[in-house]
Amino acid sequence: MRKTIFILALFLTAKSTLHAQIDVGASPVPLIALGLAASVEYPLNPSFGLEGYLITFPVAGFFAGYVGPKHYLRPKRGNDGFSIGLFAGGGSRMGSGLGFNVGYKTVSERGFILDFGFGMGRTLFGGSDISALTGFRSVEITPYLKLNVGYRFPKKEG
Repeated sequence: MRKTIFILALFLTAKSTLHAQIDVGASPVPLIALGLAASVEYPLNPSFGLEGYLITFPVAGFFAGYVGPKHYLRPKRGNDGFSIGLFAGGGSRMGSGLGFNVGYKTVSERGFILDFGFGMGRTLFGGSDISALTGFRSVEITPYLKLNVGYRFPKKEG
């Protein structure tokens, strides 16, 4: 259910911004384990963007999604270069939480993207099965890891 809502939210965001520049990416890494990871970023201005990120492994019944703002420190082509950001999200078997991320995005002249980032947060609601298995109450970590290739769809005039 959460997966459907998240995908619907990403679609509506993309649909409502058809005339704006938008970055779409996917990660080849989860394909090894029959998974899927994808992201959509909508630039608010050349230094700030709003990103939605989804990763799922249907065979294992795992799903995670994140959404949050990113600030690019010194963009050259708009919404590229080093970034720092916040995220809110979570998924199955890990609860949901808030955190921070850092990353780097490079955009070619033709619009191709290489985007990677990492970060972590604190689980606020729910939690993983790990504490139940070990018997120890620990600080729950919400991980963030991304390696995407993608394309920047340019702003449509008119």
